[in-house]
Amino acid sequence: MTKTLDLAAQLDSQAAKSLFDELGKHIGAPLEIRAGKVAFLGAMAVQTLISARLQWQSDSVAFSLVEPSEAFFADLTTLGLPPEAVGLTAAMEIAE
Repeated sequence: MTKTLDLAAQLDSQAAKSLFDELGKHIGAPLEIRAGKVAFLGAMAVQTLISARLQWQSDSVAFSLVEPSEAFFADLTTLGLPPEAVGLTAAMEIAE
């Protein structure tokens, strides 16, 4: 059964630690992460999401990031990262 995790609105350096801890609870299980409420995405949170995507990929377990907000995409761009870095496709719709 796929687990679902809703990302917080503010993913700054403090939130990255909580995100890391929460992701750790789901290692080995299929995971869908909803990013529609994200208003700020910081570098440490992005690193945490990239690391998680790579861990799930290494374990051959389903990992998806869905419903990204406009701010999520904008902050990825500001950080110089393509959407694919966190498991999104460039054609994915932005959450309203």
